[in-house]
Amino acid sequence: MRKERKHFTPEEKVAILGRHLLDKAPVSELCEELGLRPTVFYRWQKELFENGAAHVRTSLSYPQSNGKLERWHKSLKNECIRLGTPLSLADAKRLIQQYVDRNNNVRLHSAIGYVIPKDMLARRQVEIHMSATASWKPPDSNVRVVARKLCEERSG
Repeated sequence: MRKERKHFTPEEKVAILGRHLLDKAPVSELCEELGLRPTVFYRWQKELFENGAAHVRTSLSYPQSNGKLERWHKSLKNECIRLGTPLSLADAKRLIQQYVDRNNNVRLHSAIGYVIPKDMLARRQVEIHMSATASWKPPDSNVRVVARKLCEERSG
């Protein structure tokens, strides 16, 4: 009877290699625990060292994503770090957490239609815009009427 092969995702492979390289878990124990052959483990390790391991958070060949991330870091530095001037690592973590919480739960974002990200993720932006436009009245756009009202207010 043949044993069914287990397929590991790249993230799982990196986690397994991390247990060996960082946590110093013996290869024999890892292979026995996961049902791997040592040759497979060493092949993964070789691939990791030859190809490098990079955590990519932005899409490849899509520079706009990198620009958005750079802009986020600029805002974080200008609006949080430089203004708050943290005196310790714990203080910096606290300031950044407060900034992220405010950015996600209070601040309106023009790029997503002047709603907060929390409402955008909850798909409430249409409801918010509908309630805002229901009570909106257009301004008096007739310039002559506005000018006449101003003249009356000044003279009267």
